[in-house]
Amino acid sequence: MSENAREAAGKTPGSDAEADGRAADAVRVDSPCGVVEGETVLDRYFALSDTAGEAPEDFEELISLFSPQARIFPGRGGAVEGIDAVRAFYREFFDRNVELHHVWKARVQPDGQHFARWAVAGRRSSDEVFALSGCDVAEMDDVGRILKLRVEID
Repeated sequence: MSENAREAAGKTPGSDAEADGRAADAVRVDSPCGVVEGETVLDRYFALSDTAGEAPEDFEELISLFSPQARIFPGRGGAVEGIDAVRAFYREFFDRNVELHHVWKARVQPDGQHFARWAVAGRRSSDEVFALSGCDVAEMDDVGRILKLRVEID
């Protein structure tokens, strides 16, 4: 893991904004995804997502979070199936989105699914600046890798 990802992983997700309580309130307001808390594999996923576009070792670690049979249902676009397609999906994603800054809250639900409420600000390769929020729901395989990831954009 790169130094930037290590630094991001060492922080409490969303901690900068939560110092004054704003982020915690924002997560709770009219959220179709609900309130989240705790640490999950999605914490690692989001920390790496901020650095994997520039750090090859972080890209490889991000891909290693997925099962060989992984399926991703992105917020936009069609389903992605299999580790080779997952790798191609994220390579294109990071080519298109050159700078990302996530804040998130994650937990493991009683049914075993991993859940994260997130927001991201970023810059595309076209220099367009954007911001989105949403939630991710992940199912894990028997060794703790992401088998299914559903992304919902608000």
